[in-house]
Amino acid sequence: MANIIKSFWMSLSSIFLSELGDKTFFISAILSMNNSAWIIFAGSMFALAGMTLFACLIGFILPNLFTPKYTHYASCALFFIFGLKSLYEGLFLIESGNANNEFLEVKAELDKSRKKMSSITIDNKLEALDTGNMLFKDVELCNTRNNEEDLNVSSSKICIDECIKHKGLFRIIKNKSFIQAFTLTALAEWGDRSQIATILLSAYNDPFSVFFGSIIGHSICTGLACYGGKYLSKFISPRMVTISGGILFFAFAIGGIVMGP
Repeated sequence: MANIIKSFWMSLSSIFLSELGDKTFFISAILSMNNSAWIIFAGSMFALAGMTLFACLIGFILPNLFTPKYTHYASCALFFIFGLKSLYEGLFLIESGNANNEFLEVKAELDKSRKKMSSITIDNKLEALDTGNMLFKDVELCNTRNNEEDLNVSSSKICIDECIKHKGLFRIIKNKSFIQAFTLTALAEWGDRSQIATILLSAYNDPFSVFFGSIIGHSICTGLACYGGKYLSKFISPRMVTISGGILFFAFAIGGIVMGP
């Protein structure tokens, strides 16, 4: 029971300090500014849940492939390296101040990609319009050659096709923000430090507790991003968050060495 509680809190604190002010945090915050917050939250959490499950499975499999003792101390060594890297970034690479600059950088990247997608969409619409005009002329020519009964049947079929097309288009538009949040979050999370930390924690802790702790940590950070990310970016210090994460990883490494496998 003690190991389950310890695994839960270790994963929750690790995810919280890794994700707060991270790129995925700002992606959710920026997308929520122009879309429904709960849809962005759902899309982001689906991606994060999938990535977390994958990380926990990898962490669970590793001790079965290798000797648990070596896996344990290898995880401790990686936590130590991870902590050292985070401290170095926090002390020497990240500028002091709040996270507003990083927020603006991520926003600029998303705006740039959105403009590209808009231009592609406009070109597709123009092409579809030209195609539609040609089809309309063909239908008009055929209708002049058919009798009134055939014309009514053709018109009915065209109306049904139009309704189906608009219904499908409505579904795509309705879910577009969800798909965008899911895709961007999954790509940003792949190989991220929080995912690596989840693998390491699952290697020598209860993977179920690590999974649920990570999910709750992701839920807190993503919820904060979706419902107040722009406001929080003025007060979050990337340097302090990174340094705190490095200290936490050091604590995991030392605790693992002291307690043993």
